[in-house]
Amino acid sequence: MTTSDPTLATEIAEVAAAKGYAAVDASVSGGDRGACKATLSIFAGSDAAVVTRLTPLFKLMGNALYMG
Repeated sequence: MTTSDPTLATEIAEVAAAKGYAAVDASVSGGDRGACKATLSIFAGSDAAVVTRLTPLFKLMGNALYMG
């Protein structure tokens, strides 16, 4: 999870899909303090079913928003 260039997320998703995996682009906001307090804002983009499956994990770190 990071905030990075969108082209990197696209590249990772393409490589993952070619190998039969799903990738989630999960940019975060909240910094170190948010990470320590589990109050990160997580902006998750991927297939809806994948993000739904990962939502319990995201909730351990903060609030996840599905971005499509």
